[in-house]
Amino acid sequence: MVEIVLGGKVRALKFGNYALMTYNSLTNTEALEVKELNEEYQYIDFVRDIIFCALKASYKIKGQVSDFTINDVTEWVDEMDLSNIEVVVNAWKDAIQSSDFIKKNLDALVDDSGEKKN
Repeated sequence: MVEIVLGGKVRALKFGNYALMTYNSLTNTEALEVKELNEEYQYIDFVRDIIFCALKASYKIKGQVSDFTINDVTEWVDEMDLSNIEVVVNAWKDAIQSSDFIKKNLDALVDDSGEKKN
């Protein structure tokens, strides 16, 4: 969990499977895939999206109702310093690597027909 000041208050960001799945839904990408950066979807958009998804995950896990929108997060990211952006992106990378490791190990346990290997 990462805590940073967003919108004038300290907020927890939870980077885990729920945040990853929320990102995939938000960006119409597949599991463990990151939306391609281009003129329409730039690095700052990616940062906004992962913060939004990690915030949603944190609030969901705590049973809290979200008090922010994607537009709020867009404004907050625009005001963030680069060191906090780096912390957020590194936490996202760690979550992706962890989920990829788990997926590969689960895939190794199951054969192509979906049956558990002995």
